[in-house]
Amino acid sequence: SPRLQSSKDFVMEQVRLDGDALCWAPADLHEDPEVVLEAIKSKGSAMAFASEELREDFDFVSQALEIDGWALEFVSDELKANREIILKAINSQGWVLQYASEELRGDPDVVLQAVKNDGVALKFASTDLRSDKTLVLEAVRSSGAAIQSASDDLTMDEDFLLLAARH
Repeated sequence: SPRLQSSKDFVMEQVRLDGDALCWAPADLHEDPEVVLEAIKSKGSAMAFASEELREDFDFVSQALEIDGWALEFVSDELKANREIILKAINSQGWVLQYASEELRGDPDVVLQAVKNDGVALKFASTDLRSDKTLVLEAVRSSGAAIQSASDDLTMDEDFLLLAARH
């Protein structure tokens, strides 16, 4: 019933089961931090249904990323360019480096943190960083599959490949 659907308690129960249920909630609940965070606990992608105001709010986004780094995909571009926000997200999931701004995907410290969490995140690093031996070795240490994202120069360097194989 429409009355039941607009009930915050009812919506909270629904989003606990499936974060995507937030899409059916009344608009005012898309602006409610408690409801949206509950949805994100179930599914990080529920951030897509949060109000624009919440997706632009530094403090709210920080809380959401502590729950699930995948929420980063749906935050404002301004926050995707915020170093602190990106570091928080990649500490949860290295793969979310793909949603960081181009500038941050070229930041050695940011990329290092991402590949330590998940070596395969190397594929989202800037071209220059995919040629950085130290960074690529760290990525390979985390996941052998990361070698596939290394630059051609490194993957054609026999000495480097032997070194990577030892990691």
